[in-house]
Amino acid sequence: MQELTPREITPQITQFCQSIAPSLPQYIPVCPAPISKKNDCFNNIPRYIKENGGSMTTGWAIWQRANILLHAEAHAIWKSPEGALLDITPHEYNDQKILFLEDTKVCYSGVVIPSIYKPLTSSALVKEFIDLLNIRNELTQNVINNTYSIPVPLQNRLIELNQIFLRPAERNDPCPCGSGQKYKRCCGKYLK
Repeated sequence: MQELTPREITPQITQFCQSIAPSLPQYIPVCPAPISKKNDCFNNIPRYIKENGGSMTTGWAIWQRANILLHAEAHAIWKSPEGALLDITPHEYNDQKILFLEDTKVCYSGVVIPSIYKPLTSSALVKEFIDLLNIRNELTQNVINNTYSIPVPLQNRLIELNQIFLRPAERNDPCPCGSGQKYKRCCGKYLK
């Protein structure tokens, strides 16, 4: 159960995006450029512009992890001289398209931009997971020489919660995410 590009723009996604920026989310094709490094958009785009012209458009890549959470990750895409938008940065799971929310306030200055999360369920486990992700975000703001340290208990609990979410479940079992729903009506419906 990895974070993927949402299959459709649901009302929950629209509401999440509206809480971040006034623009509408849109699907952008991913076509990794040969010069691009994985997950390094803020450095890939300026290099690509030098060779191809165009400009950088900043905002958020919107990811979804089953029925667990939505994740807005600071991201940049390329805008061609003709105005077409293209994501030239390869991603972890080789997505063919991303859901992108333009936000001119996103400005990368060498410091990690904190991600934004929204739970998709009222599960206490999901709330704890997001709380820990937010603590990890705060730690990345105190970076020295591009390295930061995560306390072992925090990292271990994130791993433990992730393992809970990944537990195998039958269709009619309670969902491992702790939503109280049957697996087939919760996280299981995202595995089709």
